[in-house]
Amino acid sequence: MIVFAVYRRTQIKTALATQPRYAIGIVTGKSYVVGPSSHDVTFFIYSVHDSTYSSSSSSAVQAGQSQFLVKFSGTDPAVCRFYNQVPIPKTIQEAPPGGWKEPPFPVPAEVLE
Repeated sequence: MIVFAVYRRTQIKTALATQPRYAIGIVTGKSYVVGPSSHDVTFFIYSVHDSTYSSSSSSAVQAGQSQFLVKFSGTDPAVCRFYNQVPIPKTIQEAPPGGWKEPPFPVPAEVLE
């Protein structure tokens, strides 16, 4: 089980590095998981061309924010990473259909790694 988790994490990291694109992730819900490793979960959607993808992230979001940066694979848009610490500026209303090659606003490089 642990080997599969490490393998899957490596696959995702490789897919995101191959052809990274960025989109707007819209928060659709929040939850809190109680158990041995209790944590916040954020549910979100993002659009690429004519498709909408849904995913979740084991992270909390800032109160009052509903749109955050999402990095996805240009070769497999269902593979994504949600950046809960990077809210989309209110001046940006939508992303291009295929996403941005780079975020259109300043984001520290260490955050995107």
